[in-house]
Amino acid sequence: MKLEYIHEGSPDCPLIRLYDFDTSQAQLLRQAFEDIVSEKEKIVALHELPFIEPLGGAQVWIAEKSDIQFDDDAVTRTLEDGMLFTWMMTKEEWNDAIALLDAYTPSPDSFQWLTDDFGIQVLLSQSGTW
Repeated sequence: MKLEYIHEGSPDCPLIRLYDFDTSQAQLLRQAFEDIVSEKEKIVALHELPFIEPLGGAQVWIAEKSDIQFDDDAVTRTLEDGMLFTWMMTKEEWNDAIALLDAYTPSPDSFQWLTDDFGIQVLLSQSGTW
């Protein structure tokens, strides 16, 4: 599974794109989400997981919004280069993302947004298109 930050080039940007994956990798991503919901893990570095290939230096962490506290308005944090991203949601929002992941059927033309508009969208697309 490739992980890429796309800063511009589409009205949907900026976004994090997860693409070029198989069913087993999608299940491993789901497990990472489950680990946050179940509190098995407080924070997970997606870019360090063995099945993820970060492109262009992208670094993405996931966490439950209540566990890792930033400024009140900071759901996401990026550096100027846009390569550092902390994806934080409530347990309910993580469960929604799990449901969206479960409902996703990989095909060349299919894609799924895993977030509401947090300023940086997270896209799941087997082919990388949307």
